[in-house]
Amino acid sequence: MVILVVITGKEGMIRIILARKATPKEESKYYEYIKKRLKEILAFKDDDILDIPEMTDKQLSKLQPSHLRNPDNYRPVKKKICMYIDADVLEWYKGDGEKGYQTRMNQVLRQNMIHESTPAYGKAKNTSDDEKDSSLPNNLD
Repeated sequence: MVILVVITGKEGMIRIILARKATPKEESKYYEYIKKRLKEILAFKDDDILDIPEMTDKQLSKLQPSHLRNPDNYRPVKKKICMYIDADVLEWYKGDGEKGYQTRMNQVLRQNMIHESTPAYGKAKNTSDDEKDSSLPNNLD
């Protein structure tokens, strides 16, 4: 077992002050603490939370993911991909300089995703086959 002595600083920075192997006495104290906590956890009964009222359907309908309530706190998981993009599109995004073009492209994709997934209130989509979509070319009918 290793003991770390750390301090936290600005913006969650962690600075390790000391790292060393624990003495047998320190290890036994740690294991005693773990045993004690394990007993507390196992002794916890579900009826300890019975006084919490069940949420109503109205309350449940108002729940939102945290990134919708406060978009500034939303940090999506990033995935690395390989994607072919038209050269002129890439050059246009890189036009302001090398830095930040991928972020700008991601922002445009996110705006489009949100726009596509947001219902258009007051604009009922026509699902009947009788009326043709005027945005389609005639040869696709």
